[in-house]
Amino acid sequence: MNNTFSKKITDNEIKLILKYMKSHLYDNSNSSIQYFFRTKNYTITIYKNNTLLIQGKSYENILKLLNVKLENQILDIKKYNVGSDESGNGNFFGGVAVCACYINSEIEEKISSFKITDSKLLNDKEISKIAINIKDIVPHSIKYISPKEYNELFDKYKNINVIKTILHTNAINDLKYNNKVAVIDQYTTNNKFKEHLDIANISINCEYHLETKAESKYIAVAAASILARHKFINELDKISNEINIKLPLGSVDSKILPILEKIKNKIVLKNVCKTHFKTINKIN
Repeated sequence: MNNTFSKKITDNEIKLILKYMKSHLYDNSNSSIQYFFRTKNYTITIYKNNTLLIQGKSYENILKLLNVKLENQILDIKKYNVGSDESGNGNFFGGVAVCACYINSEIEEKISSFKITDSKLLNDKEISKIAINIKDIVPHSIKYISPKEYNELFDKYKNINVIKTILHTNAINDLKYNNKVAVIDQYTTNNKFKEHLDIANISINCEYHLETKAESKYIAVAAASILARHKFINELDKISNEINIKLPLGSVDSKILPILEKIKNKIVLKNVCKTHFKTINKIN
């Protein structure tokens, strides 16, 4: 079983790690991450707020470098065997995909060679390769809503987080295990999440907890982030093929506006994008 270690570190400690681990430094596209290192046994993430996160095993050398005792710093990762994450919410085009994964120690052992990590640290080719390798090993449930379905739900609830809460809840509930304990990558507070459940008149059928950066701490959430991203990208490609226009990822106006000028038809737009984004008001 892999362990997770996390703590705030100083600038001098960051310099120590950078000097010690420079040969294992990897590029990353996550704007909140300062440095990312990967070895055979563990990964090290240093966030821009000076939070250190280590995942894996046999990283006592790093703890010794920081003069930290391991036994008092391990996070309680064994408690959670279900992880849930989403993809597509921040993208103008496409819908939203949420995946919940069930991973116990036996399943974790089977997928250990695939180097599963936060999908934001992987490119689309890597995500596709890992998703194809683990989809038949990891029990999971994916809930995807098209742009049309998303827009209808937004018109009803006027709240993005209610929509995400519905998707996370349905995905977790579909995993039929009696001993489920779920951790959800945090997009709202735990109290607000309960309010959203009440608004949607639904409930989760197991113990659950929302936690920030969960995809970097729990393998079940990391696997869920990969499978959700894979589903979102595939569905976006389908929409692109249907309208014969390559739809870009993200929400950058310079990429989106030229495509909106080509489409313009409001009925078509409701089927390809999230119409509450302000960008849609910028077309002539």
